[in-house]
Amino acid sequence: LYAHNPKHSTARVETMTESYKYKCWPWNALDLKSGEATTVDKNAMKEAFAAFIAIIDNHSLKKSEKGSVSFDEIINFCKDVKDAGISFMGDQDFGQLKPSKSTRLVEVKQWVKIMLKPLTKKKGATPPEYFASLLSQVKEKTSQCEAKVKECDEKRAKEKAFTKMIANFYIACEKGDKKAVETTLAEQKDLDLINYHNTMRGSATPFMAAAGKAQKEICDFLLEKKASVNAEDTFEWTALNWATSEKNEDMVKYLTDKGGELGAGDMDEDEDSD
Repeated sequence: LYAHNPKHSTARVETMTESYKYKCWPWNALDLKSGEATTVDKNAMKEAFAAFIAIIDNHSLKKSEKGSVSFDEIINFCKDVKDAGISFMGDQDFGQLKPSKSTRLVEVKQWVKIMLKPLTKKKGATPPEYFASLLSQVKEKTSQCEAKVKECDEKRAKEKAFTKMIANFYIACEKGDKKAVETTLAEQKDLDLINYHNTMRGSATPFMAAAGKAQKEICDFLLEKKASVNAEDTFEWTALNWATSEKNEDMVKYLTDKGGELGAGDMDEDEDSD
């Protein structure tokens, strides 16, 4: 048709035949390039698709049993690899994977078969001139995804370790475990833990934690390390607010003698909650 119609240029014909979109998530985002027509190597493609899905099946945030994945687990993977050119899976994409009606889980073996289907179906199969491009790009994307997930896993591990360290540090302050407090500060000397505001505790500081449990020795130690006696938390309360709220007169006097002042937070709210 185009060869006999002067309204269509040769360039237009080349544009239409140069690229192809694979009809399966996430490979429908690939710009496949035509090349020499080859016979599809089913085993090679199966291994390539399986290697990609294995990253999701082995993801550190995955909770379902090995060999099956949920929509949310695929989305967690997508968040990790968004910079690798993998688009987010949509509801329609997930539906095409034929999830179980009862568990809403997709079987990995079935997913591999569904990925292979555009290559092997009798009508409308992927043209053989795009096989090489597909296999090459799937392997490349899989490698990129592995690197991204590893990077995210390392970041999550560091964040988890930091959260645990902070939690234990605050507990040590509350229990009056000076040795544990000193050890943590020595090990984390590059961090300013003295006046750290813990968002998991309403942005309270270690000094507030110690003062809240009337641990004067720890308070003295932290003040020697330049802790702020008047640091405020999310509620605009200082250590003196908390001591006053607890009706701990001895601690109120201690903090006042150290220059402690009440924060701007509303003290009436705590009284109403009693």
